[in-house]
Amino acid sequence: MDVIGIISLIIAILGIYPLILFIISFVNRPFIIIGILPFEEIESGKIDIKKLGKYDEFDEFHFNPKLFSKKIQNLKYSKLNKWKDRNRILKESKEEIYELPIIFNNIGYSDLMDYNLVVSFCNISKSNEVIQILEVETESAIIDALYCDDSYEGEFGKELIPSKEIRKYYNYLNLNDQLVIFKGSLESYVFELLYLKVKIPKSISEFYITYKVYPINKWNKSFGYSQIIKINATQEKT
Repeated sequence: MDVIGIISLIIAILGIYPLILFIISFVNRPFIIIGILPFEEIESGKIDIKKLGKYDEFDEFHFNPKLFSKKIQNLKYSKLNKWKDRNRILKESKEEIYELPIIFNNIGYSDLMDYNLVVSFCNISKSNEVIQILEVETESAIIDALYCDDSYEGEFGKELIPSKEIRKYYNYLNLNDQLVIFKGSLESYVFELLYLKVKIPKSISEFYITYKVYPINKWNKSFGYSQIIKINATQEKT
């Protein structure tokens, strides 16, 4: 092979090699399952607990992705109603207090490193009231930011609540929806349970809960997921 042929071969290899690395990393990228556990649906028999997932010989537990939030990239919120098993129905509480256990699961072949996870609410009922975050608990994730008010009862993250002065100007802008931002890492085929206790006013019968994942890695791309949550006033009140 002459010198020109050798040089051409080297150039071709150097051109293909990054593409091969990209394909390998794309196939092995993190893959997220996130959403509120369907505890009400399992308790009422609407969802068979066997559909929740299965135990694995090597991993903790394999959750069924069809039962959790839907990726909303290029998807309109209005279409979420199609996926009823992904959405949640909560029994109405006289005290307006609800517990939201959220599963955050990485079922990809690579670790989700240094992520930021934003959990927020969008009220779609004809009400000006907001959903209040009362308590947040995690297993290993830390609370990076917490936007709520003095109704917060938990100790974890309490020091992050904005001052009354900051909240006053957000209220002027009508930016009073509450949210929490988590920070951490999630290894391949590992899940974490995040716990939120919230107060949902009776005037709110339906809302979206949205999860935005910002992985600080080579992909540098955010992922958005959402579920519709409905308060069922026809069931026996708690």
